[in-house]
Amino acid sequence: LEQLIRPAFFVPESLALEQMLDYFRQEHVQIAIAVDEFGGTAGLVTLEDLAEEIIGEIQDESDFEIPPFNEVDERTLRVRGDLLLDELNQHFELDLEHDEAETVGGLIMDALGHVATPGESVEYAGIQFEVESTEGLAVETALVYLPQPENGSNGENVLPEDGIHGVTARTDDETAQA
Repeated sequence: LEQLIRPAFFVPESLALEQMLDYFRQEHVQIAIAVDEFGGTAGLVTLEDLAEEIIGEIQDESDFEIPPFNEVDERTLRVRGDLLLDELNQHFELDLEHDEAETVGGLIMDALGHVATPGESVEYAGIQFEVESTEGLAVETALVYLPQPENGSNGENVLPEDGIHGVTARTDDETAQA
């Protein structure tokens, strides 16, 4: 094991990007520990971090990112919990407004009144939201079940009026019974 161990390299967090890049080249390292003015650990800097600062985001096998939303079928969407309600409204011509939440995950947790767990669902403004996965205490992904469009007097699709301010929360057990 001793043959594989290399000493840790430390750099001041205030070191300029170009100087840090030179340091990495001279020392033949790809990772260093950034320290603050008091000698405490401020973070970890990698060669990839430096390259991304220069040329922009680099996608590699460890950078899997869930798209903000994708259509599962005609009336079902899979969305990230951090998707802004404004974006959801814009892309799918919805009119979701919430006083306390800016994101889908925030809306779900506010409607539930507790930290969400996978399988829980809420209905808000006639739209069903089901927690698909969580990351830590946050909603990572949710399924959004859009209502069947109702034809308005001018032929355009409108959401049901009765649910615009009503919220119904359901757990897995209640959903199975319904």
